[in-house]
Amino acid sequence: MQAFSLPELVVALTLVGILTTLGMSRYNAHVAKTRQAEAKVNLSHIASLQGIYRAQHLKYNTLGKVGAGAGNCDESNLNNYLGFRPQGCDKLRYTYKTNSASQSAFEAEASGSGKEIYPGCDASDKSDEWTIDQDLTLNNNNNIVKFCSE
Repeated sequence: MQAFSLPELVVALTLVGILTTLGMSRYNAHVAKTRQAEAKVNLSHIASLQGIYRAQHLKYNTLGKVGAGAGNCDESNLNNYLGFRPQGCDKLRYTYKTNSASQSAFEAEASGSGKEIYPGCDASDKSDEWTIDQDLTLNNNNNIVKFCSE
């Protein structure tokens, strides 16, 4: 019966290590994109609520900070005029607010800490920001998935 030689084992373990390293970066990027879905869904919801509010009051409304790190997840702070009350507010990875609101336009923002969004990212700027406006234009301002996976 023959066994593997030491050089064969070293080559095999090196290949496994390389494949694992490549796989982890792809896995982390996939996790980050999944976590970013929270921002996309909640911003789309805010845009819908803004549309309803404008139909009733002929103007868009502001939304104070709600969500991660804002320290305002109790019921009194969630009673905003838009009706934005995310479930599990204290577990949100993003903070939501309206940057501007007028009779004809609004811009809402979701901002998050990249450490929570992209696991294993060693970049100095870990922020992840999304915006949406009255035309439902959704933008990722920092593109942390691309930045951290390079």
